[in-house]
Amino acid sequence: MYPESIHCKDLDGNLPLHLSFQHNSPDGVVAFLLKSYPEAVSEKNNAGNQPVDYASADACEIIQLCVDQTNKVAKREEEKLCQALESEKTRLTEILSQLSDIRGELDHLRKTKTLTAQPEPISRTRPSPVEEELVDKQESPKVVNTPKKQKSDRKLRLPWMKKKVSAA
Repeated sequence: MYPESIHCKDLDGNLPLHLSFQHNSPDGVVAFLLKSYPEAVSEKNNAGNQPVDYASADACEIIQLCVDQTNKVAKREEEKLCQALESEKTRLTEILSQLSDIRGELDHLRKTKTLTAQPEPISRTRPSPVEEELVDKQESPKVVNTPKKQKSDRKLRLPWMKKKVSAA
């Protein structure tokens, strides 16, 4: 009526399999419980006992059945773990391969960049230290004198200057 009850524990942590051994249930009941929930063989109650710990001395067949079920469960768990480990190993191998490819591409890009590297253009917003030193050493820089000459040339060409020159 309630198939999930096979997984339910009582207040002492006992599963139905624990109780069947404690109360010397018929072999058919124990076999049914084992087939329905084989992992119950390794479950411990609050006292730390497994179901087999409650088996009587004359329950050799049931104990053997429990041992067999335990071995089957252990093999299934081991197979699951091995599959998971193999899957993870494959995934990590793929990741390492991708990283290796990326590293190769980066190395290739670095090599081509150093081979085709061209000098960076000099920025004219601020003079370099060498240019500053050259400007300091010059007595009269051309850039500074050029506007003054233009102003003086302009003064000579002004019409009122011509009048004074001609009147004098």
